Amino acid sequence: MMLEKGKYYNPYSRGLKEEKFANADIIGFFTKKWETAAYNNSRGLGWDTKPEPTSYKAPCGEKFSDNSFGHTGYTGTSVWADADKNLIVIFLTNRVYPSRDNNGIREIRPEIHNMAVDLQSGN
Repeated sequence: MMLEKGKYYNPYSRGLKEEKFANADIIGFFTKKWETAAYNNSRGLGWDTKPEPTSYKAPCGEKFSDNSFGHTGYTGTSVWADADKNLIVIFLTNRVYPSRDNNGIREIRPEIHNMAVDLQSGN
């Protein structure tokens, strides 16, 4: 629904009727980058957005488009959507087992997202 600008297909209506959950402008408003000079990040309203390239690796890797948005969790989980590539990656993990001191997720999460883009494009 987010990738389709608020539209979705209701499987319970006859003929898979296209329905609209939200106006495309609303979806755009929530996924727009709201950047601030005071912090080295970029956010939408309720979503992370892909930050500008820095020494910090973006959770979505380097291959997601600049229009992508997502969210990460403390335990290492991640959901990231890229409307330009028509791709959603959901990565479920438990990086706090057996210890919360395991920060390797910061390296592997971007690689998982890069591999998903490669798989989709046939690389």
